[in-house]
Amino acid sequence: MSARPHRPRRGIAVLTLLSVLGALALLRVAGRVAAGSPESGCTPLIMQAERGDLQGNWQIIQDESASDGAYVEKPVAPAPSMGSIFVDLDISQTGWYEIRARIWGVSSKLTSWRVHVDSPEFTRWMVIPGDQWLNDYPVRGTDGVTRQFHLERGPHRIQFSTESQTVKLDYVKVQCTLGPTATATETGTPTATATET
Repeated sequence: MSARPHRPRRGIAVLTLLSVLGALALLRVAGRVAAGSPESGCTPLIMQAERGDLQGNWQIIQDESASDGAYVEKPVAPAPSMGSIFVDLDISQTGWYEIRARIWGVSSKLTSWRVHVDSPEFTRWMVIPGDQWLNDYPVRGTDGVTRQFHLERGPHRIQFSTESQTVKLDYVKVQCTLGPTATATETGTPTATATET
């Protein structure tokens, strides 16, 4: 009786091949993870408005329902005047970011804000009316499109200014994203067609 030569089992070889292909597919998907996801290591930054540098007639209002127990409000004044809130932050990862806020608009009309990021240039932010808190409300231009800002790693200063009265601001959130009208490449790098500075 002669011994048959040892041959590797086809089933094991096929399973090994499928495992390798599956791992490669997972790596490919991982390369497309959005910059704002937990897997990217980019955590949203939240700054409380009442801890910012307040210029103008802002008042700090204590309120248990606010994100940290307080918010800022620009009360009615004899004459409209510009009031500004400055928040400072440190970005740990260069990339595209959206600026969002918990904000209260005026009941009867759009509220106009100017949002400056590190420069005198600004985005005009129109906040919808409502007499209610708008949570994570994104900074949008007058065209209604959410603005996204390319921020380098390091310190930044964001300025929110308005002449509107009875407006309220609770917090500011800066969170990463793929970028304006961006498409992900194989490496996960956004290819953007517009910038905002």
